[in-house]
Amino acid sequence: MRQSHVAKRYARAFVERVIDKPEPEARLGELKGVADLVLSNKEFRDFFFSPLFSPEEKGGILSTVLEKGGVQADTAHILRMLLQNGKFHLIRDVVAYSEQVLNERLRKTGATVYSAVDMSAEDLRRLGDALNRITGKRTMVKTRVDASILGGVKIKVGSVIYDGSLRGQLDSLKEDLIKG
Repeated sequence: MRQSHVAKRYARAFVERVIDKPEPEARLGELKGVADLVLSNKEFRDFFFSPLFSPEEKGGILSTVLEKGGVQADTAHILRMLLQNGKFHLIRDVVAYSEQVLNERLRKTGATVYSAVDMSAEDLRRLGDALNRITGKRTMVKTRVDASILGGVKIKVGSVIYDGSLRGQLDSLKEDLIKG
């Protein structure tokens, strides 16, 4: 079985454990936090991914990390399962898939809004409300300033791009003129 299928199974199991409990997004944050700690720290990464250390030794260190970090039982459970089943190396993929599955279950999506200048809080709120209606989901909006679009906005929601920028309109007009 391919690794991505295994990671997806763990992710779905994790989300099923936390979805009906208070603050499932906080549990995902814990999972991300442990993954970031392990993946960003060479000593932790080498230790947890090394075949030289026994599952018991790794489990002891993991328990200490979880306890010191105040990680809740549901998050700790999935991390221990990954470790016990020799799948801890999939932690990055499990986090990514868990975020996808949790967002689907909570009917959330992300959008990146590109504008030539910073947008006001009121404009962002109105844009977020419009995106909520368009997508049928609760939209989390990130903004990026990109002076090259000249004016207007370009919005990316998943793989869909809504281009209402002046640069986009000029490019479209250029293509129309070239085609004749």
